[in-house]
Amino acid sequence: MYVLFIVLNLICIVNFVTIKHHRFHEHVLLNLQVGTDFDLKELIFRNYAKWLGPDSKVRLRYMWRYGTAFNIAVAWIDPAGGIASYQDVTIGVETFTDSHNPNLNTPLRPGIWTVKVLYQLTVCAEVQFLVLPYSVQNGSPLTSQQAHKLHNGPSALYSHTDFSEFTEKLGIKNYKELGETAVINGRKTGVELDSWIDALTVEFWSIQDMCTTQHLPKDCPTVDMCKHTKWSSLSPDPKNEFSSKVLKHTRGIL
Repeated sequence: MYVLFIVLNLICIVNFVTIKHHRFHEHVLLNLQVGTDFDLKELIFRNYAKWLGPDSKVRLRYMWRYGTAFNIAVAWIDPAGGIASYQDVTIGVETFTDSHNPNLNTPLRPGIWTVKVLYQLTVCAEVQFLVLPYSVQNGSPLTSQQAHKLHNGPSALYSHTDFSEFTEKLGIKNYKELGETAVINGRKTGVELDSWIDALTVEFWSIQDMCTTQHLPKDCPTVDMCKHTKWSSLSPDPKNEFSSKVLKHTRGIL
């Protein structure tokens, strides 16, 4: 019996961005991204992998070319077709890269979310992002009770207001079907839950490479050792290693 430790190098292909109209007023929209751990000084997401779960505090990051100040609306739509948030946002004169915090109540419903940007009541751009379900809690497989609590959104609303009046304006036509599917997914545990997670993951991620921390049996496919790869954190880093000769000449003082 072999216990194998495989490390995957995943390519993140999120987020899926659709920009229908680049120009908003005098500004030009360059990009939209959703993530967590936003650095307000560097204006980047510190969650580089963009792994998002039900308890994530998400933000929208947008990039513009300069122009005069104007207003947009930002709508957050969950996998059930529910409008979690709809807020007006002012884009300032000097705004180039900034973020929008919807302050959503958690847990977020797992699945594919959509953020839509509206200008003068018209959807001009949108981005999709993935919220992955939990498969374990405290080291044990998720129970039915835990799945019901964690995978069906917050007990009340995502925010203090019901935004369902904007459903038609945002072009959400199949919300009944989406809601029924979301309820079914929210009950999944065991093999069904794992299969759902796999199906969601392949839509947003692809495997670029893999390595192993142990030598594999001969009948297994050839996989490089992690210490021999360039991308693994287990590969040697000469810049951070000091030989005994260096320490000897410096008397252990660096």
